[in-house]
Amino acid sequence: MGCPNVILTLCGEGSLLVNRQEETLVLAFPLASIVDSTGAGDAFNAALATALAEGMGVAGAMRFGNAAGALAYTRADTIPSFHQRAEIEYFITNN
Repeated sequence: MGCPNVILTLCGEGSLLVNRQEETLVLAFPLASIVDSTGAGDAFNAALATALAEGMGVAGAMRFGNAAGALAYTRADTIPSFHQRAEIEYFITNN
């Protein structure tokens, strides 16, 4: 049976969906500077799960996750690095 889909985070490269039919790379957002990587993976996973639960397609959810993960790099520590949804949406719109 196995796992039908695998999503990998690729740090500064973005994220990758792999399944039997395809490999889809969703590119990372560029950042001018990095403060701290702590919490970036957690931010990605939370945003990905939220977007999927809301019915967003996988590639769009990965992009949303990439944005949340990228923004997490801009603040120190874990909890403070998690951004509000409006901040993530603004970041996506302006990048």
